Amino acid sequence: MEVKDESENSEDEELNKHIKLGRHLFRRPTQLKLEGEIWNATESAEKFVQYLLAEKTQLLRHPTTLKMEGDMETKTENRDKYVAYENQIRPNLLKTDTHLHLEGNIDISTENRDKFLPPELLPRPPLAKRNTNLHMEGDMHLGSENRDKFIPLDPLPRPPLTKRGTNLHLEGDMTLNSEYRNIFVGFEELERIRPAFPTNNLKSDGFLQTETETSKFVKHDIQPVIPLLRNYDVGKRINLGDEPIVKKA
Repeated sequence: MEVKDESENSEDEELNKHIKLGRHLFRRPTQLKLEGEIWNATESAEKFVQYLLAEKTQLLRHPTTLKMEGDMETKTENRDKYVAYENQIRPNLLKTDTHLHLEGNIDISTENRDKFLPPELLPRPPLAKRNTNLHMEGDMHLGSENRDKFIPLDPLPRPPLTKRGTNLHLEGDMTLNSEYRNIFVGFEELERIRPAFPTNNLKSDGFLQTETETSKFVKHDIQPVIPLLRNYDVGKRINLGDEPIVKKA
């Protein structure tokens, strides 16, 4: 068996302290018990080693015998000649000059342009049944075989429900009074009890003055937002679009 160091034992004790501080589920007492003991130890329990807080192994690159013959040069042949221009605008696409020209002007009008008639929007013709030479040999008889025997019935009121007679009868009379009828007390309509509110003993030390000091009140006129219109008469109706001062502003 492996022997643990004192440092490992101290770490285990600290870990057990933190575990015991948590909330545990308690098993309720019961009278059901096993006849014997359960053997918890497995066949490989003696060989098991419990590692605490083990770190995840890092991925390592497999060694290989393939290597570069020399160092990789990241600079290209034209790197020294490169000039970094800032804030450049993409040039416009220009049509290259050519010596190919048309012998004459292009005639846009076609040969049938003079004969062209723009179609007018005509109303849709109504749907009409086409004529046909197929006719029935005789007339269609719409009346059914039982038409002459048909009797139109007027709506009649629903017949009342009648109780069918029966030979079953009670041996005695039915007592409609219940057993507690003599004890029943009919309460009359009583008035609803009003809720009793507790008395308030809190009172103000002095009197509440409801009159305000109206002599100190100053009424301010409403001024327009535009500074040029503040000197105009308020009662005058002003159209801001036609006012010359507004147009100048």
